[in-house]
Amino acid sequence: MSLQRHVKKALAEDEQSKYRFVTNPNSRLVFNNDQKRSLTEYLKTSSNMNYGLTTQETKKFAYEHAKALNIKFPKEWNKREAAGRYWLAGFIERNSDLSVRQPEVTSLSRSTALNMHNINTFFQKLSDLRERYNFPSSNIYNCDETGCTMVHKPPKILAKKDRSR
Repeated sequence: MSLQRHVKKALAEDEQSKYRFVTNPNSRLVFNNDQKRSLTEYLKTSSNMNYGLTTQETKKFAYEHAKALNIKFPKEWNKREAAGRYWLAGFIERNSDLSVRQPEVTSLSRSTALNMHNINTFFQKLSDLRERYNFPSSNIYNCDETGCTMVHKPPKILAKKDRSR
């Protein structure tokens, strides 16, 4: 209800002292609690699977999600086919466990080489070396062969706050 309609209603009342203005902050929310929870869980799950959504992708996903659920959303979303930046800022503010994070870089060769066969081979070789040279676990170090990175900087994504990537 607009302010002008509230004033007209107050003036139309016989006793103006009876009129009471009541706000409804939920009237402008797009998603209800269950829908918001499912959207938040999707964002967390996708970031845990190393496929976090950027802010632009999150706004597009929110628009598509609202459209698929046939719920009322602002008209501006149809023009851009995405939610607005103020919606995203409010969504992040209301979900304190989400934030915009900079993920760690993983090269394509490193991510494709991570499969069950290679992992089993690595641990088999490690156990063979430990048996042969009899060294303690405290002498095992995690090092990279080079200090130079050959991969591009990934875009910032929405992820759970306590995630380091």
